Amino acid sequence: MKTAAEAFKIGLAAFIVPFMMFYSPELLLLSDDNFAIILAVITALVGVYFLSAAVQGWFFKKRAAWYTRILLLTIAVLLMLSGLATDAIALGLIVIAFLIQKFVNKREPHQKNISSENGDNVEIT
Repeated sequence: MKTAAEAFKIGLAAFIVPFMMFYSPELLLLSDDNFAIILAVITALVGVYFLSAAVQGWFFKKRAAWYTRILLLTIAVLLMLSGLATDAIALGLIVIAFLIQKFVNKREPHQKNISSENGDNVEIT
């Protein structure tokens, strides 16, 4: 069951991308405005990144708390929707999520020390 959950986490973005094209025809290059096409592609890519961060629970080299993960998922959905208003809201939420990870979330990645064959301690993250 653990393998199925990991496969779902990894493959979630592949299932979401076709729906992004439905809500944003600029991703299919169905627009005369080159700026709109470039903006849609960039925000879609960044949205997929935040979707991955929400699903995996890692953001800026730290584990994300449950409330940060909900915020990251909200950012991902807003970036996947086409529009300047949703992009501006998402940008503000990105700043908030970054500040939460930087100053509020003090949890460091899980590290454990193991001894190597020559007796040196090695940190594994």
